[in-house]
This record gives sequence, C-alpha cells and structure tokens, in this order.
Amino acid sequence: MKHHNLPVFVPFYGCPHRCVFCDQRSITGQADVWDADLVRQELERYAASVPEGDEAEIAFFGGTFTGIPRKAQQAYLDIAASFVRDGRAKGIRFSTRPDCLDGDTVDFLKGYPLSCVELGIQSLSDRVLQKIRRGHDAACAMDAMERLRKAGIPFAGQMMTGLPGSTPEDETETAQGIIRAGACEARIYPLVVFAGTDLERMCREGDYTPPGQQEMLRRTAAVLELFRQAGVKVLRIGLCENESLRNPGVAVDGAKESALGERVWSLVYQKRVEAEMARRGPVTGPGQWVIEVPRGAESKVSGQKKENRMRWESAYPGVRVRIRGLYPPDSDRLTVRFEAEQKKQ
Repeated sequence: MKHHNLPVFVPFYGCPHRCVFCDQRSITGQADVWDADLVRQELERYAASVPEGDEAEIAFFGGTFTGIPRKAQQAYLDIAASFVRDGRAKGIRFSTRPDCLDGDTVDFLKGYPLSCVELGIQSLSDRVLQKIRRGHDAACAMDAMERLRKAGIPFAGQMMTGLPGSTPEDETETAQGIIRAGACEARIYPLVVFAGTDLERMCREGDYTPPGQQEMLRRTAAVLELFRQAGVKVLRIGLCENESLRNPGVAVDGAKESALGERVWSLVYQKRVEAEMARRGPVTGPGQWVIEVPRGAESKVSGQKKENRMRWESAYPGVRVRIRGLYPPDSDRLTVRFEAEQKKQ
C-alpha cells in the first residue's frame, strides 16, 4: 500500500512571527492563501488521483494552522474530516507553532480525526530561540508537546540544525527533548539561507556564517541517529525541492544542495556498517562483506557516487562489498557478515 499526501499549503497564514531564516513563499513555491471552497476543490482533485487500495492523508502545511482564526480552522477541518469519514483519507495533519497551541486549542482539536500535529520546535535552547527571534522559549515548546501527549494526539517535532548560535550539543539536546516528550515522528531541517531574509543580512554583515557542508552533514546525521535509535520516524531531512529552491538567487547559502537527505542517511549507514565490521575483527581477502538492509535503502548504504562502498573496499584490500535489500522497507534492520572465498581444491 502506497501513501499519498493530499496537500494544502497556507503560507504565512496565521503565523504571529517571522523568524530570521523564514521565507515561506520560497519554501512552498506558493504565495496564495486558499479559501475554504478552493480547499474542497483541491482535495477533491487530489483524492480522485489516489489509486484504489492506496492510503491518503490530508496535510495542511506552510503556515501556523492553529494561529488562523478559529472559524477558518473549523471550516478547513470540517472539510478534511468529511474526506476521512467517507474513507478517502485516513486522517489529517497540519503544522503549527508551540505558542499557538494552548489548552483551549487542544480541546478543540480533539474533536477531529488528527493523525499528527507537526510542531515547529526548531531548537530547545533559549539562547538560540532568542537569537532567531522565534517569539517563545523552550518551556513553551515542552508544554505544547505535553498537552498533545495528554490529549492522545500524535505529534511530530520539527527541528533545525545549523541555526545562529546553535552548537552540536544544542541540537542533540533538542532531539533528545523531542524524544522524551513522546513524539512519534520528526523532521530535520538543516538551515538554508534565503535571499531577502534577516538571516541573509546577518551573513552579509558577518554576524553569522553557516556551517560548512561536511559539518552540517555530521551534525544532522548525529540527530538523525538519535531519532533512529529511539524509534522516532524521521519523515524528511531538508526542505522539499522546488523550482524556487533550485534558483541560485533564492537559496543563497547553507544546506541548499540536492539529495541532502540521502547524504545524511549515507553517513548514518556508514557509521553503523563500520561498527559492525569492527565487531567482527580483522578480515583479509579474498572474500566479501555482505551487507543486508531494508529494501530501497541500498543506494543510501552505498553512498553518493558509491563513496561508502569504495571506502570499505579500500579499507579491506581484496574484499568486495555486496549490498542486498533484504528486509521490509520500513524495517531498521542491518546485518553485516564476512564470507571468505573458498579455495579451489
């Protein structure tokens, strides 16, 4: 069964702040705010394209959903809930901010078939939150996650790496805080610098320098590994690529490379595989390492331009590397074994 999103983007709609890094129109590729009738029309169009037997989920993204007027929230959610009731969608998800999720709002949301509320945590360091002008502190984020947990509403934590003032330790502590709060899912956004934002001005004036590519990969891989070990599903690493993001005049610095998520996963797999190889002690060729992973993960394990495979074959002269997609795609299993080549009699 394949999963499909039925997306509704509401850029800037409801957002009470504009953080130093934010350019929502470039992120979503859309500048319009949709009215309720258009939401219904678009959902009808998307739902009609879902093959029979596949599952669909309605997703409101781009703005601060619970920051929009309650009447508009209710209109949107009533429309979405009708798709869930008639079986055309399995649930509803949306993104919002911790400071737009008080107790009254959570009580209101409990009446709808929500599959996930995605919270823009970004960081759990008060120092970093102040520097990016987030508009709330870490305690506010923890309180919002606790309200959702007590209400039985599944939630995801969205966090960023490479923010101004943030250290690798800040980022691992943020991931650990999201895990401890009970998140079932997460998204990791390595920072992109957009033209026209306050962050671009900070870069231009020397107040901020984004981490280099390799450092950003390492820092992002470190938090990905924490989520993986905790069983928190990471939905995405990096922004969804669109035409505006590919325009060099829009994304001017930071983690703007394509296939970023693939490279981060490759680094995580590199460390996991090498730990297993080390546990098996010294080996010499001729022979082969057989690495068995979830189906679909073979290219991540092999690495960009097969860099992981070449690294391992260089480290073990005379030993080939064979990568097999053996386990189910949603599995976290990884096995590594060495097969010595049998000498001919």
